[in-house]
Order: sequence, then structure tokens, then C-alpha cells
Amino acid sequence: METVTVSRNYTAAFIWGFTCFFVMGVAMMTFLLLRDGLPQGAPPLLSVAMAGVFWLGALVLAGFASTRCCTTVSLGPGETVTFVQRYPFNVSVHTFTIPELPGASVVEREDTEGSPYFYARAVLPDGTQFDLSEGHDRLRCERTVERFEALRNGQPPHA
Repeated sequence: METVTVSRNYTAAFIWGFTCFFVMGVAMMTFLLLRDGLPQGAPPLLSVAMAGVFWLGALVLAGFASTRCCTTVSLGPGETVTFVQRYPFNVSVHTFTIPELPGASVVEREDTEGSPYFYARAVLPDGTQFDLSEGHDRLRCERTVERFEALRNGQPPHA
């Protein structure tokens, strides 16, 4: 049997890409500041402070992005199910057989603007929270949970 992908959640890839571009922009700004010197007539302390604020923001954003992961669930040979969490500098892999699979459910939270935000989440036996999908679309998360529960019940995965 070949490996079949059951679920993917690549939401974190957006924040990784944004972080890369932001850090590159701050690095380019710093390079130009060092190459060309301070802007004519600008207070030196203010220019250096502004560069420091941007670097602080870049470091905080990079720290946040490094905690976000892309996830994949795949069904492999021997009815093994593999959960993979990919972080920017680390990969975590958990493998279970179908009878050992944890249940999944839809979890509702609020985003930063107060709108509902949903997660199709499975909690692995070691306590790791594994987000199968996420977003503002509750129906999409419910369908992901239904597909995952069908897999737990021995039905083949479908799109």
C-alpha cells in the first residue's frame, strides 16, 4: 500500500514567509543605513532607535513564527497513521496504528479581531495538540473531523 495523505494544514507557511520578508527588509534597511550613513538632518539617536525597534520587532516575529508548525497526517503501509509537525528548524513525527488513533473535534476560539476561528484538533496520547485544519470556516473544519473519524473507523480516506 502506498502512503495516502489524509490531512494537511499549511497555515503556518504564510507566517514563515512573511517573517522571512520582514527580516530581509529590516536587514536591507540596516545595510543601507550602514552603507549610506544616517539621513541628512535626522537626529542620530532617533535613527538608531528606529532601527533598534525594527530589529526588536523582527526578533519577536521570528520567535513567534518558530513556534508555528505545518502539519500532515498520512496513512501508510500496515495501517499506520503518521502525524508530522514541521517547524522552521525542527520536525516532530508521531506514528500510531488505526486502533490507537485519538479522536478529533472542532475547537472554537476568537481571532485577534473577535471573530470566531476554528480548529479541527486531535490530542495525541502524549498530550500534543495536533491541528488537522484551521480557519474561519467551521464547515471545513467539521468535514476534516468527519474524514479523520472515518479513518478511525476503518474507512479509506477521501477528499
